[in-house]
Amino acid sequence: MQGMQRIAVSDFSLKHTLECGQVFRFDKAGELYYLVAGDDVLKLRQADGFLEFSSSSGVGAGFVKGLFRLDEDYSCVLGSVSRDSLMRSAVLHSMGLRIMRQEPRECLLTYLCSANMSVPGVKRMADGLARKFGRRIAFDGMEFFSFPVRIGSAREVRGCGTGFRAERIAEAGSLGKGFFSRLRGLCYVDAKEKLMLLNGVGDKIADCCLLYSLGFLEAFPVDRWIRRVVAANYLDGTANERSVRDFAASYFGGYAGYAQQFLYHYARTSGRLNPVSR
Repeated sequence: MQGMQRIAVSDFSLKHTLECGQVFRFDKAGELYYLVAGDDVLKLRQADGFLEFSSSSGVGAGFVKGLFRLDEDYSCVLGSVSRDSLMRSAVLHSMGLRIMRQEPRECLLTYLCSANMSVPGVKRMADGLARKFGRRIAFDGMEFFSFPVRIGSAREVRGCGTGFRAERIAEAGSLGKGFFSRLRGLCYVDAKEKLMLLNGVGDKIADCCLLYSLGFLEAFPVDRWIRRVVAANYLDGTANERSVRDFAASYFGGYAGYAQQFLYHYARTSGRLNPVSR
């Protein structure tokens, strides 16, 4: 497409990666996706073995490859998680899905919006925060807003429709880059413990932040979809969140987060809540 850079890609699906539930601030217009990533807006299209892109700030291929984890050994991921017939079906259904490297602060604040909220609701809240506190970006004839560097008071945040989440978001909004840099230097268990000291951050939100932004691919976020799928197919029909996480750690190991994302997307989009068992 004229005016767009191109990256040759294999084993990558832009559609599955953006639409699998890990990221919220994007819009689709025909064959194009517009993704707000921090202080940039990316226009993206995949066709004929290439990922085509342009951006509001002129970022290069290195940024895009890093964001979509195109620099990792995907065959190693697939070999690790394709352990049984259910996982092979889930992988085949969403081949090319990649875990993104989101900006940690934005990821955490966005997932704080997700408590008891649908995907469209999370997007609405995150967009509201960006519109109120972020920077306006004019790109491709449209208006976008960067995710804010500064988050206001709980009262101001509540004005973005965040409800009971406002105080939590305002508190987390004061965290600097140093906090997240220190988390990267810890082991998974210690990093999760630090995150869960924050107001409103439980197991799931901590694991989402660790998986989608901080590179802890062993993190295994558990929601009702994942709990039901794992219980039905691996744990004799009964399980709580703790037992699901313990199973995932022992069965899937270092790529448990990828297994979770394949299972989650499969359960949500295949038409079968409890896909075929092993």
